[in-house]
Amino acid sequence: MHEFILPKEILQRMRDFRGSRQARDIPDYSLSEYWQYETDNMSIDILPDRVITSGSLGYYVPPGKWDLFVKIRKLLKNPKWYLPIAQKKLFQKFAQLMGAEEFMATMSTSAAYDAVMNHCDVSDPDLSPFRINFLDLKKNLGVASNVRELAEQYTQKTGLNLSDHLIVTYYQFNIISGLIDWNEIKTVLEIGPGNGNLASIIYSNHQKNFIVVDLPNTLCLSMAFLSNLFPDVKITMPHEAKTPLSENKGFTFLTPDQIHLIPDDFIDLSINTSSFQEMKKEQIEEYFELIERTSRNGGYFYTRNRAEKIPGGPEISSEISNEPVIRFSEFPWDPKNRVLAYEICRLGRLVQRDNMFIKMEQIIK
Repeated sequence: MHEFILPKEILQRMRDFRGSRQARDIPDYSLSEYWQYETDNMSIDILPDRVITSGSLGYYVPPGKWDLFVKIRKLLKNPKWYLPIAQKKLFQKFAQLMGAEEFMATMSTSAAYDAVMNHCDVSDPDLSPFRINFLDLKKNLGVASNVRELAEQYTQKTGLNLSDHLIVTYYQFNIISGLIDWNEIKTVLEIGPGNGNLASIIYSNHQKNFIVVDLPNTLCLSMAFLSNLFPDVKITMPHEAKTPLSENKGFTFLTPDQIHLIPDDFIDLSINTSSFQEMKKEQIEEYFELIERTSRNGGYFYTRNRAEKIPGGPEISSEISNEPVIRFSEFPWDPKNRVLAYEICRLGRLVQRDNMFIKMEQIIK
């Protein structure tokens, strides 16, 4: 459960959105089995002074000051569910203290970040024109070379604590920053941003015009999170969006049924992380067409997704899912585009068994 204390004006606008046509009208193919289950188990309560989210919604929201006590309560309430996670964390911590973590099958996220950013052998630091050079990335302004420095920066800017998911998100921010010039970027499109962690990191470092596209329930979370984090930034909710969209700095939130509102040749940088892998193929194809249509010539497209995943529901291990396999290599890539980076995510390879691919393209029209 997460709480966001927000101004009454924002809360009323969120209520208006939830009662609007835009919150109801989404294409049938926007919900894979995976997202049908996630949507059914999301809960959003808009109270007079705050928004409360519960269920699986908000899993990646950065932990606040007292979230450790919440985790302890969850562990005591249902130890059977959380005990394996706690055991893994304790074992990783012990291995880290003993200096043996690099020999484990999976490392902690913080150790993996430090290993990749500092060119350690375990991170497969091949120097090649076809690989991301993390020695060069460290030279970019705002790029933290280790997790301790990263945690200090993040807490100082937001008052929140660094989480494993945020470490991975900062890792991706580092990669994007090393492949583009932020001075050339005016408008960013993010598809499926979850609660908005990457958008928040980019905006806190480079104030840009943001267009956010997601399912209605998840948009309520990202609207609450980003409004809470940036109280003075302009927020346009889906039922308020009109053409032409503004290039002013701020956040415009759209549902999948509203992507036609984005003008041609309007976007400088498009982003999708860890959500194409959970969609139906029809939706992925529609979003690739959107990126090609709305990107300016010479714009950029960054994505990080699983090499392969079946976006089924929670019973997929016991019941056959009818969802087709989603493969990164089979995304509808445009061969005209210039590939700037394409590799297995080196941080992901160290922390989990399922490989993630990273790809950065420059759009050529």
